[in-house]
Amino acid sequence: LNPLFRSPAYAQTRWRKGVLLKSGYNVHLKASLDTYDWTNPPPPPEKIVECVASEVEPGDIVLFHIGPRSTPKALPGILKSLSEQGYHFVTAEDLLYFGEPAVSPGGGARLCTDYYP
Repeated sequence: LNPLFRSPAYAQTRWRKGVLLKSGYNVHLKASLDTYDWTNPPPPPEKIVECVASEVEPGDIVLFHIGPRSTPKALPGILKSLSEQGYHFVTAEDLLYFGEPAVSPGGGARLCTDYYP
């Protein structure tokens, strides 16, 4: 399998593409559902759970960020809710190489902004 890479803000300059390709990264990973958890202030954990539980679709790649305090608090609720809905969790590599990702080429991710004040 080939290594995956997601650049900050999905930036794809020609220089970056060249460096990444030379380094063996030939798949630029994109999300299909953006939790928008990077905003300041971050959204409340229960709103992140509500958005993901309501908006997720089969094959989605959901974008989370490691910095916001809300995200780690939201993850248990997200995992529980999606499991109860019958979803299974796989690695991005499994989804991209053996599944059907919901990411359309050149398309942007759906945003959770309607769930936040």
